[in-house]
Amino acid sequence: MGCFRSKYGAMSIGVALTAVAAATAAHAQEPEKPSANDARDMGQAEIVVTATRRSETLSKVPISVSAFSQQELQARGAREFSDVVRLTPGLSLQKSPIGGNQVSIRGIASSAGASTTGIYIDDTPIQARNLGYAPSSSFPSLFDIERVEVLRGPQGTLFGAGSEGGTVRFIQTEPSMKDFSYRGRAEIATTRNGAPTYEAAAAVGGPIVEDKIGFRVSAYYRRNGGWVDDVNGTYTVVDPTAASYGDSLNFTKTSTIHKNANSDTALLLRGALVFALSDAITVTPSLTYQKLRNHDGIGQFWLAASNPGKAQYARYLYQAGDPANDPTLTALSGTDREAGGDRFYLPALRINWDIGFASITSNTSYYDRLQGQQADYTRYYYRYLTQQLVPPPGARANSDFTNKQKNFVQEIRLQSAESESPLQWVVGAFYSRNIQTARQPISENFTANLPVISFGGVPYGFTDGEPFGPGSTAFLNTFGAPLLPGSVSYDENRRLVETQIAGFAQADLRLSSKLKLTAGVRVARNKFEQNVDLLGPESNINAPYGTPCEVYVGPGGTCTVGQGPLTPVYSSARSKKLETSVTPKFGLTYEPDSRNLFYGTAAKGFRPGGSGPIIPPNVCDADLNQLGYTSTPTTYNSDSVWSYEVGSKNRFLNGRVAIAASGYIIKWKNIQTDIALPTCGYSFVDNAGNATAKGFDLSLEVSPVQGLILTGAAGYTKATFDDPVARGANVIFPRGSGVPGASAPWNTSLSGVYNMPPVGNVNFYTRVDFTYTSRERRAGQTQPGAFGYNPLLRQVSAYSTLNARLGATFGRYDLSVFMTNITDAHPLLLLGPASRPIQNDPAWVSTTLRPRTVGLTLSIKE
Repeated sequence: MGCFRSKYGAMSIGVALTAVAAATAAHAQEPEKPSANDARDMGQAEIVVTATRRSETLSKVPISVSAFSQQELQARGAREFSDVVRLTPGLSLQKSPIGGNQVSIRGIASSAGASTTGIYIDDTPIQARNLGYAPSSSFPSLFDIERVEVLRGPQGTLFGAGSEGGTVRFIQTEPSMKDFSYRGRAEIATTRNGAPTYEAAAAVGGPIVEDKIGFRVSAYYRRNGGWVDDVNGTYTVVDPTAASYGDSLNFTKTSTIHKNANSDTALLLRGALVFALSDAITVTPSLTYQKLRNHDGIGQFWLAASNPGKAQYARYLYQAGDPANDPTLTALSGTDREAGGDRFYLPALRINWDIGFASITSNTSYYDRLQGQQADYTRYYYRYLTQQLVPPPGARANSDFTNKQKNFVQEIRLQSAESESPLQWVVGAFYSRNIQTARQPISENFTANLPVISFGGVPYGFTDGEPFGPGSTAFLNTFGAPLLPGSVSYDENRRLVETQIAGFAQADLRLSSKLKLTAGVRVARNKFEQNVDLLGPESNINAPYGTPCEVYVGPGGTCTVGQGPLTPVYSSARSKKLETSVTPKFGLTYEPDSRNLFYGTAAKGFRPGGSGPIIPPNVCDADLNQLGYTSTPTTYNSDSVWSYEVGSKNRFLNGRVAIAASGYIIKWKNIQTDIALPTCGYSFVDNAGNATAKGFDLSLEVSPVQGLILTGAAGYTKATFDDPVARGANVIFPRGSGVPGASAPWNTSLSGVYNMPPVGNVNFYTRVDFTYTSRERRAGQTQPGAFGYNPLLRQVSAYSTLNARLGATFGRYDLSVFMTNITDAHPLLLLGPASRPIQNDPAWVSTTLRPRTVGLTLSIKE
């Protein structure tokens, strides 16, 4: 049953130092050869980005962009996308208790419908639609990545419908036909009360035939050691209201089943070639493959079984009993772990053709992804069907989430080549066909022989009861059909086919030597088709729910399981959407001199509509009636944003101080919203309300003395509903309530790098990184007055992290020792009842940051 989609102290430092995060770490560690990037008088290399589909230095791009080079990612110890998130103002990654994730920028966040954030590997969009109950997008590991770009604000003109709030781009290192290069990295680390972590990676590239053929290959492997134990034990309920949180249970551990269970591995392989067919034409085929595995990767722990202050984390592991020894149980599919995996491969072919006055770029790609995750539903299902808090020994329920993506993308761009021309332009065509499937079978080994089955405290089926009489089970008398093989009670299958055909154009017209006008538009035709099929007894529309037999066959008649008037009927739905979107952009840039740039933009973002889930009858009627729904919507419409932004990028003191700042207001209309039904555990999607997001971001880079570089970034976001979102007398989201999934209001990152005077041929350096995230805004079930408000749920409190690294470079080598999460910060993330979305479960679970970790890194680069 597809349950739960659930869901200024430091600021003065952030604004004063706000400062310290954007582009210099690499130079603190390894001298760079002079290049076209050496744009600043102080001699530091400024990163070049392609946020506007042409190569420009970051300080010349009139939009708000955070960019991280490969050197800076390595210096900061960034190994995965979540590390980029903590360094980037306005960027948020919300994870779900069942393994999903949701990326948002500037508070434009939604767990329903299409993604609000575009995610690109090179020129290929890979973001996933929110389909099923554990949707997520995949992100490449951060090795041999030339740079990561985070574009804030709608990017619909150049990057399409998936970029309503912004775009994240992973740009991979290109093969070269001229220069030979290589890099390698090895790392080992240990986590407090956890298992070792280790990593090995290498990349090499260069000419095969100089100026004719080049190559690039890379390989990356990392194993993150776990630090949460799976344990067995006994527990008693001390506070059934759950108001005592971790003290609501009295837990005694009897054994450790899996030590450091939440380990995970990542394998990334890539190969690319480049061929010069002529002086004007190059062809670049590439293939990227990634495979992630987690042993028990959701990483939840029980508060009652853990001591976060001492970095001791454990969770109770429900283990399925053997039906041969306990006849009340049935054979169960799946394992006793919340294991999962995520695999994708991405072949791509890029063709560049220089035709003199312009260049033509064609990108053809195919993204094939398979992601699966098992979640423990034992407490949820046992309480849902019995209203009891403690499952018996041997009880186990599993939910398996499987998501697939098969996306074909073709884009062709024609853009001007004369950089000194007063008119710069790009026009293009885009086609994509995305096939996405989601499946969720749920199995329980204890339901078939329960004596009574009830929902919301109301009993529906009894052993030997109506309608099937003596010898029947409560399960059959409730659902009217037996379990499927593997004890599967619910099996949801979704398949969508989404196609998009679009044309786009954008032009920059220089009105004078200091003033530039930008205008662009994208017109897209979006087609969406979805099929939903529900199987399993829990999805039986014709379920009797304990109705007397005589209702079906009259007095004296006999009812037979699966026959006659009680033949099972299963839900299915077919839906289509066809929409045309127009997303314009306008901008004005004023550049009084080479050191100062001011800009203003107005841009529209768009997200196509879709179709929602099917909810089985009866079980959710009470929740729906409270909200004024007679049934759940089967489709929902598109939503859109208009964003208005002003910003500046400035350099002072001969280039030793660089500042970038922007402020924005975003008006979001007709929001696709996931509405949770707290009693029955289902959710559905509807267009519900309008919201406004406003805020600013600021970055600062300072080099006060020779060898010292300070950088920092800070962002503030406020995304709230403009008016109450209500159905009848019940308010779903009060006015001023936060948008669920939006980032915490404040996030700040500060860094300091000091290059010590060399000792012989050895250059020593040290760096410190600090991040701060403020307390989350109230939203959804944490907002008083909202439907389903749970006063026990808490927003994530403010927290900070501190990392440090000390190292030395000698020749091509860099050897460093590092420590992350020095203060052992342990905020309670995803805090909630183990049987969520059912409230007031005394077994509280949470996740947190990896405890303090110490390690050693050796890298080499040529």
